[in-house]
Order: sequence, then C-alpha cells, then structure tokens
Amino acid sequence: MPNCKFTSQYYDYEISDWVNFDCQEEDPLASGFCIFHDKDYLQDKTNYEEHKRKVFERLKRKVNYAISNKKPLFCIGFRLADFSLSDLGISQEFTIPVYFSGSQLFGEADFSDANFQGKAYFYKA
Repeated sequence: MPNCKFTSQYYDYEISDWVNFDCQEEDPLASGFCIFHDKDYLQDKTNYEEHKRKVFERLKRKVNYAISNKKPLFCIGFRLADFSLSDLGISQEFTIPVYFSGSQLFGEADFSDANFQGKAYFYKA
C-alpha cells in the first residue's frame, strides 16, 4: 500500500539533531496526502463533519497506540480542526515525546486534560 507523500524535517530532541520525517499513513487520498496532511480535506464544507470525525478517530488511534506502546507521537505537519483531548476520550499521561511541529489548527486545541511527563514539541505549530 502506498503511504502519504508528506515529508518534512523536525528537530529530534532525543538525539539533538534534525531528522527527516516521512508520513507513514497508508491509503492516501487522490492528492497523495493522508487525511492529516491534505490541505483541502478539512476545508470541504459539504463533508466537514464527516471528515472531522474521521480525523479525530484516526488521531485517537494514533495517540492510544503511542501511549500503549511507549512510542513517540508524531503529528508533524498535521492539519487539524479544533479539538479537545477529552473529546477524543483521552485523558492520560504522555510519558513519551509528542511532536506537533509545523501543525496547523483550524480552531482551538484543548490539552487541559493532558499531563506531559515526556517532552511536547510545538515548533512552528
């Protein structure tokens, strides 16, 4: 299966160096980008609520996987609608690094239920 074609660089604070990021999301849209990186996906007024729900569901799976497996959470360059972690059903401690570098938010993000024990990076977000 092809992966999303989004690539970027981010500063990995664990190794103190710039690293290439290649999105590993499968099943890209016709644009070649996944639902997190496609510039038009959340701009579609006709299907906005459905698209927002799909982004939230996939984001929730990514967060839960990262927490359960103690792996860094990479949300680099994501385009997200306004959200709250509690809306996603997530109110856990993040003991792993979280990267939202270069992300764009269309609205507000509420991380008030999050407890970042690890590092959280929002560079150019």
